[in-house]
Amino acid sequence: MTTDPNVRYDIGGWISGPMLPPGSTANRELYAATVAALDCPPPATPQDERVCLRTVRDRARVVLQVIARLASDREAGAADVLRAAHVIGGRVADVPADGYDHAVSGSGSSC
Repeated sequence: MTTDPNVRYDIGGWISGPMLPPGSTANRELYAATVAALDCPPPATPQDERVCLRTVRDRARVVLQVIARLASDREAGAADVLRAAHVIGGRVADVPADGYDHAVSGSGSSC
């Protein structure tokens, strides 16, 4: 048995993988992970813009690497798309958008 909270054992011994939120699809989860990865708070000052741009660049590299690998796999299915979304979320967590001061108003990337 696994200790992964995303895996559950069903009646009859079937093992279920990651569960999708109601009304979602694997592609929607990938799109949401991509948007979350690339949407950094705007910088508070011009001096913070450099760090913001570097953060967005590093996050974009993560997304590019994961999606390029997924796109090259002709056998990729919904489970692979979900896995890619999970990988993006995990790897972007290693590139936090907290190395610069954020602007108080506005939302989304403006750097």
